[in-house]
Amino acid sequence: MQLDKFYEQCRDKYGWDDGDNEPAGVYQARDALVRLINKHLPPECMVEAYGYDRPGTHNGSLILYRTKGSTGQFGPEVQDLPQPEEVDQILCDAEESEELIITLECLVIEAEPPKPQKSKKRARPGRTNLPLR
Repeated sequence: MQLDKFYEQCRDKYGWDDGDNEPAGVYQARDALVRLINKHLPPECMVEAYGYDRPGTHNGSLILYRTKGSTGQFGPEVQDLPQPEEVDQILCDAEESEELIITLECLVIEAEPPKPQKSKKRARPGRTNLPLR
C-alpha cells in the first residue's frame, strides 16, 4: 500500500470504512509510520506524530500530532495539532527510497454457492401426473 494512502486512512476518524475494515497489522504499521515521520521531522519542528488507539466506534488506529515533548496520549477531542508541512515530502521520500514498506494482507472468503435443492413435490398415491386434455 502506498504510504500516503495508508497515512490518509490513519489521519481520518472515518478511515478504514469507519473502522469496520481495519486490516490485520494496522496498529504495528501505523506505529512504524509514526516513528518514520518523527525521525525525519526537522529538529526545529514544534510538533511530533503519535499513534492514538481510539476507543469505541470509528477508526481505532489514528495518527495525531501534539507539542513535541508532551507525554501521554491526548486524543482528537483534546489535542490534534495540524500536521507539519514536511510530512508529504517525508512520505514521498520514504516511498521512493523504500525506507518503509507497508504491506497489508487482505483475506477473501467466498462461501460455496448453495446446492440446488430437488423439488419436494411428490405424486400422490393413486394419481398420475398426466397432462389434462
